[in-house]
Order: sequence, then C-alpha cells, then structure tokens
Amino acid sequence: MKISALVLTYNNANILERCLSSLDFTNEIVTIDSYSRDGTQAICNKFNTVFIQNEYINYTKQIEFGISKCKNDIIIIIDSDEEVKDKLKNEIKNSLLNFEIEKFSGFYIPRKVFFLNKYIQHGKWYPDYQFRIFNKHKIKIEHREIHSSVHPLFESLKLQNDLIHYTYENIFDYVERLNKYTSLEVTNFIESNRNFKKRKLLLNPLSEFLRMFFVNKGYKDGMAGFTLASLSSVYKFLSYLKYWEYLMSKKSNTELPPIKNKDFKFKFNKV
Repeated sequence: MKISALVLTYNNANILERCLSSLDFTNEIVTIDSYSRDGTQAICNKFNTVFIQNEYINYTKQIEFGISKCKNDIIIIIDSDEEVKDKLKNEIKNSLLNFEIEKFSGFYIPRKVFFLNKYIQHGKWYPDYQFRIFNKHKIKIEHREIHSSVHPLFESLKLQNDLIHYTYENIFDYVERLNKYTSLEVTNFIESNRNFKKRKLLLNPLSEFLRMFFVNKGYKDGMAGFTLASLSSVYKFLSYLKYWEYLMSKKSNTELPPIKNKDFKFKFNKV
C-alpha cells in the first residue's frame, strides 16, 4: 500500500534534511512551503520532493491544501522539526494493512520531545499522541488560528514507537514563539465566548505549574522539567493577559492587538 508524506516548510534549511531523510520509507514526499527565503527549496529538491509554494493562512489550511496535492490516499504528516526513527518506520509499514478495513481512519503516533539536550518523559509532554497517519477520505479538519488539527471519522489505533520532536532549538526560540502563540490563543478564547476573570491571571498559571511539575511529575526531568513547567505557566498568564488587552481595546474602540496569523509579518507553520 502506497503512502505519501506531507511536510510543511518555512525557512527550515537548518533542520529540514534530518526530517526528509527519515521519510525514505514513503512513496512520495510533498512539501508545502510558505515562501521560504533560505535554502529550504534546495534541500527539498535534493530529496526529490514535490515542492509547492502556497501562502500560509493557518496550519490546517496549509495541511488541507497539501492533502489535495498528495497522489496517494494514505498520508503521513510530519513537521519539519520531527524525525521518524527505524522502529517507527517498520511499525508503520507493518500496520498499513489496517487501511483495508472500510471504517478505519488511521493512527495516532506517540511523540517524544527533545529539548535542552534530553528527551522529556514527564510533565504531560509524553506520550504526546498525534493523529498523523490517515486515509485522506476518512478525516475531518478543524480550522483554528492555533491548535488546529485533523480528526478521524472512524476507528483509529495507537502505534507504539515514538515520533521524535526537536520542538525548540533553545529557550530563546521557545520564548520567541510563545509571544506569537499566546496572541493567537486569544482567538480561541473569543470563539468559545470565554469570560475574563482577573483571578485567572494568577490562579491559572499557578495551577499549570503545579500540575505539570508535581502532579504530572515534571520534576523527574530535572531542570528541563522545571523550565517547561515555568514557561507553560507564563504561556497561561500571557494568554489571559492578552485576552484582557483585546477586550479592553475593543471596549474603548482603540486599535486591536494582533491575534491572527495574518497579523504577523513572519508566518509560522506550527499547530
């Protein structure tokens, strides 16, 4: 059974080769690029990918466009900062016969994060199951500014071997993205008509840290676990603070802060 790999790219020349070289078990690699300005296209050409450029609106809009360009029904989505190791490759190949079942959509893959020179095993970061292998005719796509996703319409199964995710290059990279992601998070608050309460500015970040570091045993990952729990609490704080800023700006009829992908000069193709 043939399978297409779908990869979104944007200025990923420094990490892309690791990703594409791990997709040698697929029959086709389709890369949808958001008009990179580095050497991304040259690397894609090196691996004979189907290279297509398309304006980035949000993650799943780009995924939806990419799916339409894949010639095979079975697709695996891999982010440019991820890698498929040999054990997972073999498990995928041995599992493809499941797609002969009429009401079967696909597979969730456990994802293991590599950050601060170690694999993160706790703090709700693992196993980070992602629905990534599917029949393109048996899914539904949820479009959001952030945390958008692909969902199965029918039965799905969980694979055992990990997809490796080199999620952030360093703390600077994390904080830089955190600023954008927390702005996009405001759109989810708006869509869900969430009530703003000042106490959440204190309680939600505190709860997030306690849950990640103690309840979910992030302390077992040492300083990396402490760092992630701390930054996740900052994420909660900034998300609510920016939501307050948006509501205040709207009420006073002043310029609204950026909360959508189109509001940012540099687009980024993450969930």
